[in-house]
Amino acid sequence: MKIFKVTGNCIAVIFIILLLALFSIWFIASVSVSEKVVGPYLLIYKKHIGDYKNVGSVMDEMYSDLKNNYSMETTKGFAFYMTIRDKVDRLQ
Repeated sequence: MKIFKVTGNCIAVIFIILLLALFSIWFIASVSVSEKVVGPYLLIYKKHIGDYKNVGSVMDEMYSDLKNNYSMETTKGFAFYMTIRDKVDRLQ
Protein backbone atom coordinates (compact mmCIF):
# COMPACT_ATOMS: atom_id res chain seq x y z
CA MET A 1 0.00 0.00 0.00
CA LYS A 2 2.92 2.34 0.66
CA ILE A 3 4.04 2.01 -2.96
CA PHE A 4 0.66 3.25 -4.19
CA LYS A 5 0.93 6.29 -1.95
CA VAL A 6 4.43 7.15 -3.21
CA THR A 7 3.43 6.55 -6.84
CA GLY A 8 0.32 8.69 -6.42
CA ASN A 9 2.35 11.52 -4.90
CA CYS A 10 4.90 11.34 -7.73
CA ILE A 11 2.15 11.46 -10.35
CA ALA A 12 0.52 14.41 -8.57
CA VAL A 13 3.83 16.33 -8.46
CA ILE A 14 4.52 15.65 -12.14
CA PHE A 15 0.97 16.74 -13.01
CA ILE A 16 1.35 20.00 -11.06
CA ILE A 17 4.71 20.73 -12.71
CA LEU A 18 3.18 20.07 -16.12
CA LEU A 19 0.26 22.40 -15.37
CA LEU A 20 2.62 25.16 -14.20
CA ALA A 21 4.74 24.75 -17.35
CA LEU A 22 1.68 24.97 -19.60
CA PHE A 23 0.37 27.95 -17.64
CA SER A 24 3.66 29.84 -18.02
CA ILE A 25 3.84 29.03 -21.74
CA TRP A 26 0.29 30.30 -22.13
CA PHE A 27 1.31 33.64 -20.59
CA ILE A 28 4.46 33.92 -22.68
CA ALA A 29 2.64 33.03 -25.88
CA SER A 30 0.01 35.73 -25.35
CA VAL A 31 2.47 38.63 -25.80
CA SER A 32 1.94 40.67 -28.92
CA VAL A 33 4.05 43.55 -30.19
CA SER A 34 2.54 46.42 -32.13
CA GLU A 35 3.78 49.70 -33.47
CA LYS A 36 1.66 52.83 -33.50
CA VAL A 37 1.99 56.59 -33.49
CA VAL A 38 1.26 58.24 -30.15
CA GLY A 39 1.58 61.71 -28.80
CA PRO A 40 2.26 64.56 -29.00
CA TYR A 41 4.01 64.70 -25.66
CA LEU A 42 5.40 67.71 -23.87
CA LEU A 43 8.54 67.15 -21.82
CA ILE A 44 9.21 69.62 -19.03
CA TYR A 45 12.27 69.21 -16.87
CA LYS A 46 14.36 70.88 -14.23
CA LYS A 47 18.03 70.20 -13.64
CA HIS A 48 18.94 69.10 -10.14
CA ILE A 49 22.47 68.45 -8.92
CA GLY A 50 22.77 66.73 -5.59
CA ASP A 51 21.63 63.77 -3.56
CA TYR A 52 18.83 61.58 -4.96
CA LYS A 53 16.85 61.81 -1.74
CA ASN A 54 16.26 65.55 -2.34
CA VAL A 55 14.69 65.16 -5.79
CA GLY A 56 11.15 64.69 -4.45
CA SER A 57 10.86 68.35 -3.51
CA VAL A 58 11.97 69.36 -7.01
CA MET A 59 9.27 67.18 -8.57
CA ASP A 60 6.64 68.54 -6.19
CA GLU A 61 7.71 72.09 -7.00
CA MET A 62 7.42 71.44 -10.74
CA TYR A 63 3.98 69.82 -10.33
CA SER A 64 2.69 72.76 -8.29
CA ASP A 65 4.14 75.30 -10.72
CA LEU A 66 2.54 73.61 -13.72
CA LYS A 67 -0.81 73.30 -12.00
CA ASN A 68 -0.99 76.77 -10.46
CA ASN A 69 0.73 78.96 -13.08
CA TYR A 70 0.03 77.14 -16.35
CA SER A 71 -3.20 75.20 -15.60
CA MET A 72 -1.56 71.96 -16.72
CA GLU A 73 -2.48 68.64 -15.13
CA THR A 74 0.30 66.09 -15.24
CA THR A 75 -0.48 62.41 -15.69
CA LYS A 76 2.92 60.75 -15.73
CA GLY A 77 6.33 61.61 -14.41
CA PHE A 78 9.78 60.13 -14.61
CA ALA A 79 13.30 60.89 -13.50
CA PHE A 80 16.61 60.38 -15.25
CA TYR A 81 19.51 59.91 -12.88
CA MET A 82 23.07 60.19 -14.09
CA THR A 83 25.85 59.72 -11.61
CA ILE A 84 29.56 60.11 -12.01
CA ARG A 85 30.53 59.49 -8.41
CA ASP A 86 34.13 60.58 -8.84
CA LYS A 87 33.17 63.98 -10.23
CA VAL A 88 29.97 64.89 -8.34
CA ASP A 89 30.11 66.17 -4.79
CA ARG A 90 27.29 64.70 -2.70
CA LEU A 91 26.67 67.98 -0.89
CA GLN A 92 26.53 70.05 -4.07
